[in-house]
This record gives sequence, C-alpha cells and structure tokens, in this order.
Amino acid sequence: MIYNIFASKDLTIYEDEIYMNSGMDSVLELTKTVDDGVSNTRILIKFDMDDIPAEALATTESVTYFLSMISSEVREIPLSYDIFAHPISGSWEMGIGKSDYVPIVKEGASWAFRDGYNAQTPWFVTASMDSGSEQYFVSESGGGVWWSSSVASQSYEYESADIRMDVTNIVNDWNNSVIENEGFIIKRADSDESSSADMGSIKFYSVDSHTIFPPRMEICWDDSIFAPSTLQPLLSGSTYIDEIVLNTKNLRPKYKQDTKTKIRVVGRERFPSRTYSTTSAYLATKYLPSSSYYSVKDMASEEVVIPFDDDFTKISCDSRGNYINFWCNGLQPERFYRFIFKVIDADGSEELFDNDYFFKIVR
Repeated sequence: MIYNIFASKDLTIYEDEIYMNSGMDSVLELTKTVDDGVSNTRILIKFDMDDIPAEALATTESVTYFLSMISSEVREIPLSYDIFAHPISGSWEMGIGKSDYVPIVKEGASWAFRDGYNAQTPWFVTASMDSGSEQYFVSESGGGVWWSSSVASQSYEYESADIRMDVTNIVNDWNNSVIENEGFIIKRADSDESSSADMGSIKFYSVDSHTIFPPRMEICWDDSIFAPSTLQPLLSGSTYIDEIVLNTKNLRPKYKQDTKTKIRVVGRERFPSRTYSTTSAYLATKYLPSSSYYSVKDMASEEVVIPFDDDFTKISCDSRGNYINFWCNGLQPERFYRFIFKVIDADGSEELFDNDYFFKIVR
C-alpha cells in the first residue's frame, strides 16, 4: 500500500530578504547564488500526522515514509549534489506573503523570525531534547532551527531534481513523541551553502500551486496476502507471459474520495488450449505470479502518483483469485486516474498491461 497525505503548510525563507514571508507562493525555491555575496534559500514544510491511517500506525516497524516533491523549474544546478531534510524545532507561521509582493509581507515565518516581523520570535533557541541531543543552528541571524539527532538526505547524479526522500527515521521520532512534529526544513549541505560556488535554483510545486503536484508524504507498507489455495497458476510451461490478458472484474467508473475498495484483477490465456469440457476455458480462475504489481497514473498529466514498488504495490491473491486493496482518499478529487499492471515471470520476463483501466475520484 502506498497512501499519500498532502502538506498542510509550506514556504521558502530567503537569506537576502530576511523579513520576507512567502507563505502563499505557488512554488518553493531551493536556491544558492553568489552574485552579490552568498545567498541561500531554504524550504519549510509540514504534514499533519493525524492524517496517517491507523492501519499504518498499527504496523509501525514495517512502514516506510517518503517525502515527495515535484520540481517545476531547474536552472544551472550542479551535475552532482545532495539535499537534506531535518526536523524543525519549534512552531512557525505560514503567513500570506508572496516573494513578488511589493512591498514585501513581513507577517509569517521568514529567515529572521518564526512568526513575523511584529512578533519577532527569533529562530535561535537553546532548548535540548530529554536525550541530551542539542539542536543545531547556523547562526543567531536566523534561517531556521532543527534537531541534529535526525536527518534524511537524497543524493543526485545526472538525474531529475524531483525529491523522493526516505524520511522514516524522522517520522518515527514524531510518532514516538521523541520530538514534536513541526515539519521539515529542506536545505543543501552546509558546505554547499557556505561555499563560493553558485548552485543554481530548483523550484518545486507548493501547496498553493493549484496543480496535482503539491508536496506529499508517501506512507508505504506491505498489505499484500498471497494464498491461492487450490487455484492453478496462470503462467505454466505452456502459457507464457506475452500470451495472457488482464482485466479488472469490478472496477467502477467513479469512487468517492473516502472509499476503500477491493478490486479484482483477472488474468487468462489469450488463446486457451482446447479441452473437452462443458464450461468455457475463459471462465477458469487462475492466479498471477506473486511478482505482480500495480501502479496509478493521472490521466491528464501522465504523472505517476503511485509508482510500482516491489514491497508496497504487490497484487494479492486469495482462493477467489487476485486483487488489490485500494484506498481512494490518498488521491486528489475530481480527476481521472488509471491503473497499470506489471507481471514478472519466474524467468524474469516482464510484461506491462495498460489497457484503459481508468476511474475518477469524486468528492
């Protein structure tokens, strides 16, 4: 199961505009320039942990959490670099400013303050956790403050600037009340921020982008069951992976956003062998290999919203055949989506099935 929850608030803080709030911007910027002295930006983002399904929390040890952010524009970035996520220490206000407002809006979090120019609560604090791990900070001039005990990172080498970062250790600290959930601060490596090198700019879609690409957290756990009982395998010595057809037995055209459903996935031979029988060979239920998976794409954009995953998007099987348990409230409403299925044979042969298995999520 890969279940998405979406950010509740986010913004960019700017080192060269230390009082500016950008809480309503449609993009989040991770930028490092050196034109008029070294200037960095950092991203603050928070998710409401109350949105995590109880089923996931019940299996905490086997749940993996990914921070997912889609880039909208990339300019003059290095071929190789790292991005880090730290858990923020202390609350902050999102605000209603934008980076292009003149004059700038000073109410809400900025490089200098957690809550705006009028309140003037600085980022710098001296508290520590019960375990004795100190908070880490850059300087008293601001830029956020975060716990040094937990960190997540993603390394890039000639690849897309999108973020899909494993943040399980941080989220587990929140869930276990080791530290309070105040969100993530996203930044470059300390050495990159302080160097004299221009690192370019990466812009990501924000909560306020009004697109299907807002920041999300993927909550992933293995909910699959494989118990075919007396059913026969679909793939055998006489049936090969490119000779099968896949259909969904009970896929509806529309689902309400809060729906949880079980969708049957039915495979059969394209050309079954002739037999002397009173029933059609097309009606015989056979099961797919345990190495069968599903993915979900947005129909309009072709964006993958649930990727294939060897651990978290397995197709299950019971005595009635194959199925997937699907939760619709991890998808955005009023949009069309479609399933894609992948089957891998015992010899490693792989086949994709993309045959208009589409549906719509409605409010």
